[in-house]
Amino acid sequence: MNKRFSTLLAAFAALTVVSTAQVKYVQLTNPAGTEALSWSKDVPTVDSVKMKAVNTLTTKALNDSALWDVKIIRIETGGDTVCTFTNKATNKLLSFAKSASATAKIAEGVTEFVFKEDVAIYAYIGDGKIIAYSDAAGALASDVASATALKITDAPEIRLTTTKDLTGNATTFQFSFGDKDGGIFTATELIPTSVPGAVSGEDKFKFQVVGSENSAAGTKPAQYITVDTASYAGSVKAPKFQLDTLVAAGDARYKGVSNAGLQSFNVFMNLSNDSIYLTTDTVVVFDNATGAYSIVDHGGNTADKYLVGYKTLANSTEVLTIDSVQIVAPFITFVKGDPVKLATGEGVYSLKFIGTGGNSTGNGKYLVFANGAYEYSADEATPYAAYTQAFVKDNGDGTYSIQSRETKTVDPQVGTNGQTYGDATPASLLLDKKVLYSVKNAAAGVYAFENGAGVDTVLFTKLDVNAADKSVGYKFFTKEEMGYGAVAFKLVSKATDDVYLSTTQDSIVAGAKTAFDDALQMRLTSDIAKDGICDTVYYGAQELGDTLMRVSYAMERPYNAKSKFYATDANLVKMAVDADSTQRYFFVSGINGEGYQIVKSNIETVNPDSAIIMNATYLTVAYNELVAGKETFFKIEGGDAPTYAKLPLGHYNIYKGYDMLTNNNGVAKFMRESDELKAGLDADDFALYIDSAYVDRGADNTNYGYYIYKGANVDNDTIVGTALTVGKTNGYNEAGIVADSALFVATRVVKDSIWYANTAANAPIQVTNAANRSVMMFKVVGDSYVITPMNVANRFLAVVNDVVLFAAPNMVVAQPITFEAAETPTSNEAIDANTIKVAAGVGNVTVYGAAGKKIIVSDVVGRTTTVVATSDAETIPATSGVVIVKVEGEVVKAVVE
Repeated sequence: MNKRFSTLLAAFAALTVVSTAQVKYVQLTNPAGTEALSWSKDVPTVDSVKMKAVNTLTTKALNDSALWDVKIIRIETGGDTVCTFTNKATNKLLSFAKSASATAKIAEGVTEFVFKEDVAIYAYIGDGKIIAYSDAAGALASDVASATALKITDAPEIRLTTTKDLTGNATTFQFSFGDKDGGIFTATELIPTSVPGAVSGEDKFKFQVVGSENSAAGTKPAQYITVDTASYAGSVKAPKFQLDTLVAAGDARYKGVSNAGLQSFNVFMNLSNDSIYLTTDTVVVFDNATGAYSIVDHGGNTADKYLVGYKTLANSTEVLTIDSVQIVAPFITFVKGDPVKLATGEGVYSLKFIGTGGNSTGNGKYLVFANGAYEYSADEATPYAAYTQAFVKDNGDGTYSIQSRETKTVDPQVGTNGQTYGDATPASLLLDKKVLYSVKNAAAGVYAFENGAGVDTVLFTKLDVNAADKSVGYKFFTKEEMGYGAVAFKLVSKATDDVYLSTTQDSIVAGAKTAFDDALQMRLTSDIAKDGICDTVYYGAQELGDTLMRVSYAMERPYNAKSKFYATDANLVKMAVDADSTQRYFFVSGINGEGYQIVKSNIETVNPDSAIIMNATYLTVAYNELVAGKETFFKIEGGDAPTYAKLPLGHYNIYKGYDMLTNNNGVAKFMRESDELKAGLDADDFALYIDSAYVDRGADNTNYGYYIYKGANVDNDTIVGTALTVGKTNGYNEAGIVADSALFVATRVVKDSIWYANTAANAPIQVTNAANRSVMMFKVVGDSYVITPMNVANRFLAVVNDVVLFAAPNMVVAQPITFEAAETPTSNEAIDANTIKVAAGVGNVTVYGAAGKKIIVSDVVGRTTTVVATSDAETIPATSGVVIVKVEGEVVKAVVE
C-alpha cells in the first residue's frame, strides 16, 4: 500500500466518505499542536480563517470556531485525498475565492481541497494553478511549499463550570443518555446549582429534579441527586442514586461524614461531539460480603475519578451506578432550558433588551446593527424605521434565525442590463439556526437566546408591517405616479403651519407660508445615472429571504426639465438650470411616520449631514447637519402634473378654438358644424372615438398612447375604423415649411396589433413598431394639449394655412388643442345590426337578410356601389380595406381582403 495513503487513513480513522449519524469534529493544528485553524470575525462582518494559539481558546465558543467536520469526498487516482471542511461554530463550509489573488476571506468559489497531513490544504483553480492556505498576510499561497502545514488533532475536553453552560438563560436543562435509561438523571428536567471547587475554575454542580425540588419532610429543605448508601442487590455491590437533602458532617446517616461530595458532580464535555461525562470526587463503596459501606474521597489522586455509567453485575444485570473501574460511560448530551416556539410566528420584530447580562448597558434599548455589529442602543422601534427592525425566520426545526433589516454600507453593482444599482452589505445573522428559551416568570413575548459567549433576554414585539411594502422606511413612487403627478413638501413643525418648500426670484429654495398650488411642485424621475450613484438600493434581511428596495429620485419642475432640485456643498439649495447639477434623493421616513427627510442618495441614509433642513423660524433651507431650532421632516403632498394626458376611452370633440378635428375625405381638418365646405355637418361628424393603444412607463414619465378614430366599430378586442395617422413623410412642402401629412386612414386594431389597407394578414404591425404611425399622445402644455405621434420622432400636430400636418419643432409652432366629451354617434358607427349580417370575402362582401332592400357599399375614399338585393345572400364586389355597408339606415363595417 502507498505509504502516504496509509498514513492518511490512520489520520482519518474516524472519518469516512459516507456520513455517519454522529459528526466527529477535530482541530486542524500546526505540527506542534500549538495553533489551530479558526473561523474568525476579527474584521466585523467579514468571515475569514486564521491560525490562533490553542491556549487562547478558553471558551466553548472559541473552541467550536476552531473545530471542523472533515469529510472525505474522494480519493484521486494519484492518491490525493479530497475533503470538505465544515466549521462547527458556523456550520459553514471552508470556501475561498477561485482566484490566484484569493485571501483567507471566506468567499464563494472552491470548497473541495486536497489535504496532505503535515503538508498543506490546497485546491486547484484551473490552468495548473493552486491556492493553498497560508497564515501569511495577503493572498493565499500559490504553491504547496509556501503553505501552512496542518494536521488532524483530537478535539479538546472542557469543564463546564457555570449554570448558564447548562441552561443558557433558562433555569432548567435535561440530560439524554442516548438509547439507555438514565433513571433519575433523565426522567425530567434538572435545575443545576454551582458548587465552588477547591481550585479556581473547577466548579461542580448539584442537580435538583423539577417537580421534586424539595423534601416533603419537616421544613421541606432542598434535595439533590445523591450517590446513595443503598446498593443494588447481589454479590457485587454498587451504589444507586437517590434524592436527598444536604447532610452536614457529624450526622450518623453518612457515618458522620457530610454527603456534599456525593451530591457534587464534575461535568466535562468532549468537544468532538459535545458529549458529556459526569464524575464525582467522592463515592460510596461497599463490602461485598457484609454489605457495609464507607464514603471514600479520591484525595489528591485526581486521576482516580468516579465515573457515572453502567456496570454489569454478577447476574448480568446492567445498572446505572458510579465507580472508578469496569464502568461503561453512556453517550450523554443535554438540551438547555426549555426551547420554545415563538408565539407570534415568523415576521418582522423589534427586539428590546431587558436582561442584566453582558449587554446590560443596553437595558431597555432596542436592537440595531451599527458599525458592523449588533447593539442595543435605539430608544424606540417602529414599523416605519427598518434599522430598528429585525426579521425573525422560523426554520421549521425548532430553531430561529434573526437578521437586521437595515445596514449602512452599500456596494455599487452592475446588472445584466448594464444599469448600476446598490446592494446593501447585509448585517450578519444575530441568530443562525439557534433555539429560543423560555424565561421563568417573564412577561409574554420575553425569550432568551445565546449571543456569542453571553445570553440575551429580549422582549420580542411583532410589528404591524405590511408584508407587501418592500420600501419600509422610505417613500416609493410608481412610474405612473412619477409620470402623472407632482409633489410638494410641507414642513412638519409644531411652531408653524402651512409652510411649503418654495422658491425665491433667484431660484433659491426657501420656506413660504402658502398653499399647495403655489408651492414648489416637482416631478420625480429615477433613471438619471450620474457619477455611479445607485438610484435603487436593495437592502433588508436578504440572507433570510427578506429583500427590500429603496429608490432615490431626481426632482424637476413640471414642464421644465432644466430646472432641477440641487443641494450644493455650500449649504445652498436651489433650482438649477444646468443638466450637470442633477442630484437624487431618498425620502426617509421619520421613526414614527410623521414625515420624511430629504436625503442625498450618495450619502449614508442615517448620516445627519445628508439632510435638507429648514429653519422653522426664518424659513431658510440648507443642506447641512442638524442643529437646534431646525426642523427636518416634510409631509409629501401630491397633485396632477402629467407630461402626457391620460384619458378614459370614449367619444370626444378635439377643439382648436371653435373648430373641431374631423375626417374630411381622408384628410385631417379642423371644421365647424356649419362649415360651408361640407354641407350638413352635424355633431356626429366631430365625435372622435379615442381608445388606449399603449402605456409606456418610461424612465422620466408615463407616456399614454391612443388611437383617434373617426368612425369606430368596436367588437371586444377588435376595432375597425379610420384613425388619425402620420401620412406621407415630407408630404407638405410650402413656403419653406416641410412636414408630414395628417390623414385619417382605414385600420383594423386587435389588441396590440394594427393592420392598414396594405398590411398582410399574417404580418400585423405591433403597437410600438415605427411602422405604426397612428398611436398619438397628448402632451400637456399648460391648460392645453399637443398631439404628438408616439412612434414618429420629432413631430407634433400643427396647422399651417388651415392645413393640418405633423411638423418638426424647428418649423412651426405646435397647435394647442382641448378636449370635450361628445355624445356617442348613432348615424354611422357602433350600430348593432339586428336584421342584416355582413361577411367580408376576398374582393367582395356578402350581405345576408336584405332581400328587396337597397344596399350601399362605400370605401374610405368615397367610392360607392349601390344595388338592390335580389336574395337573402347578396354578394357585392368591393375594394380591399375597410368598407361601410348601409341597408336602409343600418350600418355595418367590414374589412375586405
